[in-house]
Amino acid sequence: MLRAARNHESPSIPGERALSPLAKLEPALLQAHSLWLLAGSLVLSVILTALLYGNSLSYGFMFDDPLDLPRASGRSYLSILTSAGESTYYRPLILALWKALYDLFSRNDAPTLHVLVLLSHAANGVLVYLVGSRLHGRVGGYVSAALFISFPFSYQAVANVNAFFHPLVTTFLLLSVVLYFKWRDSHSRALLALSGAAALLAVFTHEYGVAIAPLILAGEAYWLLVHGKRRPSYLAVMFVGISLGFLLIWWVVPKWQHTWGFDFESLRLNSAYFFQGLVYPVIYGIPAVALMIGLHVFARRALSLGFALAWAVVGFLPSLFSLPFSYVIDSPRLLYLPSVGIALAWAGTLSAPFHWRLGRARILAIVVGLGMAGLIVAQSVLFVQARNTLFAQGAKAVRKLVETAIDPQRPGRTYVNFPSWLALKSTDYALGHSGVTMVPSYIGLGRVVYIQTGQSPEIVSAAYDAVARSWDYNYGVHGNTVGLDELEKAFRRGGGVYATRFYSNTLDIEYVGEIETAQAEPQMADYAAQFGTWGRLVSAKVQPGPEAVDITLEWESLRQVEKDYTVFVHIYNASNKILAQSDGYPIGEMFPIQRWRPGDHVEDHRCVVLPPGAPPGDYRVVVGVYDRQNGERALAVDASGVEFADDAVSIAQFALPR
Repeated sequence: MLRAARNHESPSIPGERALSPLAKLEPALLQAHSLWLLAGSLVLSVILTALLYGNSLSYGFMFDDPLDLPRASGRSYLSILTSAGESTYYRPLILALWKALYDLFSRNDAPTLHVLVLLSHAANGVLVYLVGSRLHGRVGGYVSAALFISFPFSYQAVANVNAFFHPLVTTFLLLSVVLYFKWRDSHSRALLALSGAAALLAVFTHEYGVAIAPLILAGEAYWLLVHGKRRPSYLAVMFVGISLGFLLIWWVVPKWQHTWGFDFESLRLNSAYFFQGLVYPVIYGIPAVALMIGLHVFARRALSLGFALAWAVVGFLPSLFSLPFSYVIDSPRLLYLPSVGIALAWAGTLSAPFHWRLGRARILAIVVGLGMAGLIVAQSVLFVQARNTLFAQGAKAVRKLVETAIDPQRPGRTYVNFPSWLALKSTDYALGHSGVTMVPSYIGLGRVVYIQTGQSPEIVSAAYDAVARSWDYNYGVHGNTVGLDELEKAFRRGGGVYATRFYSNTLDIEYVGEIETAQAEPQMADYAAQFGTWGRLVSAKVQPGPEAVDITLEWESLRQVEKDYTVFVHIYNASNKILAQSDGYPIGEMFPIQRWRPGDHVEDHRCVVLPPGAPPGDYRVVVGVYDRQNGERALAVDASGVEFADDAVSIAQFALPR
């Protein structure tokens, strides 16, 4: 924290020697030096925030955004201030801010809302520097800011708009504590008033803002012990009043009631989860805490450690006692507020050698401590960047959902195996789910489209195990698990059918076809081929690309068939060898030919992936139908009744350029 410079400009007294010009300049030089250090903390925080979370500007809305944002835009300011609406929590400040931005832009503008989260996170880094420099010196302040900005479990709180509650309440709590310390140093009532104002903003941002009372009391105790004072300030009680007053308001404000079903097992697991966050830089165990305490005691910095740990504990206490572990395990954002204290504690540990008096050993210890700080930050950067990869994949899926659902030419109606969450297959920490959530199971896909566009299409989301595939990452699918009967019913409602396709290191939401409901009689006079007496291939479109070939087949059903027929698409090279193929039922392997009704028009879209390094040359595409039971191909003839060779219809030729 910026320390007040000594006042060398005392009035001149007759008979005393006047101050030298250099002495008169000293306070200004000290102040300028402090401002440069503060500016350095700002640069550090902004750069680290941009490096770690700058990609979030392109993520759009995910997770609980479709629930939380309409709770602001769809209500009046008076309603936001006087009730929780359809919510279990009362957090009017952010909801009023979101509504104001919605009124300004006439929409929920994702980049703007993400910028606010990033600005809050960067500001918190500067404020942590101010607290850290008071506890551990200026180097310790920089280490505190770096550890806080890169704290790995914060990725959920900073990358999601709906988690803005956590960074912003932390901003106001830090600001209140910083201003309180400045008031204790200078006795300026204006600073105390500003500190109280920040505390009021904190409690109306998030109910965890009531932590301001114990935080201020801990700060008061630290200030008294460091300065050797014995009489605490009675004005600290003001913050207790703020916390208690808000709790009373929170109690009487109308809101949805919800019983979590908390139990002692949750208390045990929540404690372990918090302890895991506390010791993240080293190992999961008691030795890490012993190292932390030992180095602080040796450097005679126990009071600084006490304040840091008090912040960490106070920040997690509401979650510890009020939430079941089934909620906490999916919510690393709950460690955002405690991470201030965690960062301060480890910054004191790593910068402790700066306070030793051991000569050469002190220099070596300083190098080792700063080196460890750098390694911890690097480790955290890698952790967060791995989650950014997952966020990017999830955001891509959500964008594709929105684009296809409102496509005027071919609006999507049914989505199969849409990814709900993604996670690494490796385990980073013993407890908790450290993946990312795009669309929770309790939020419909239509609501996701609405929050992005203002349109509310009717969407069916289904999970179909038969077409699920293993992938490079673990994932969960959205929607209820269904069978072929439910899928057919959804397909016949019309609209495009989209399925999630998993490729190496990437996923895509691909159009796989659609059905035009059955006509009284077959309508098509022209066709490319007829199979048996039950169906026709009306047309085929082939669009080759460097990595895959898009093929669209339009089928017409003449009558129902008993055999379990399926379609094959083969791509042959000039030597008549199969280069790539796609065998399976039409519409993403989800609409068997046995289910076709007379007059049905079925559009079947397939993306046939070419093998890596496919050689240039001429290729041809053939289509046919075979019985899945015995492999026997269905008779294929042209419009003149002439049978195709091998009952395979050649639909296109193309060349791969060199």
